[in-house]
Amino acid sequence: TNSIVEHEPAADGKDSVAAGTLVGGLEDVAAAVRSENQNADKVEVKLTVKDTPPVTGTPTAGTEEAKQQAQQKAIQQKAGGKQLVFFDLSVVKTIDNGGTPEAITDTGATLLEIRIPFDSGNKWGITIYRYHDDKAEVLAAVNEGSTTEGFWVGDDGYIHIYTKKFSTYAVGYTVPSYGYFVPVTPDTVTSADTFDAGIVVYVTMSMLAATGSAVVIGKKRKEEN
Repeated sequence: TNSIVEHEPAADGKDSVAAGTLVGGLEDVAAAVRSENQNADKVEVKLTVKDTPPVTGTPTAGTEEAKQQAQQKAIQQKAGGKQLVFFDLSVVKTIDNGGTPEAITDTGATLLEIRIPFDSGNKWGITIYRYHDDKAEVLAAVNEGSTTEGFWVGDDGYIHIYTKKFSTYAVGYTVPSYGYFVPVTPDTVTSADTFDAGIVVYVTMSMLAATGSAVVIGKKRKEEN
């Protein structure tokens, strides 16, 4: 029984997650396939991580490119304007040498951990999206070592994705375009629906900054001159 991880980075390597992706648990999938095919001479399970840049233009209807574009657009709508880095996760099994590879779109009881390299510095609202079962989904934020599907952003340079389903994925995030970060405390801002008190928010100083006035996105300062 073999388990293989195959990487397919984009040609230009820009925003690549495929090149450095690590996978945990694939050998368990292979073992499960082996148990279902005990008479086979060989069982091979392969996971492929592929960078998939946004499909632009108007591809021919019914083609794989058109299907990919439709899935990307569904994720874009779900992401609500966030910047997106698309990639594809696929798993196939091959029974015996020369057998026809068969897609595994859901590993059932086996949860895989996919670690994709990602520079999270100066990026807000990092979220993992996927298109599966004919709809775009948002993965839940979970803790390290989760036993359920979801993701967490590590300080090790990776986003850790726990999943049983394989299809089109994307990392979504926003990037501040100007200003700087300041810690927000209850005595300097009032509560607002867009931010929770105590978190770090993005601040841009207005032309009146020298006199003590400031503009805070989502909140207002209490202090006045």
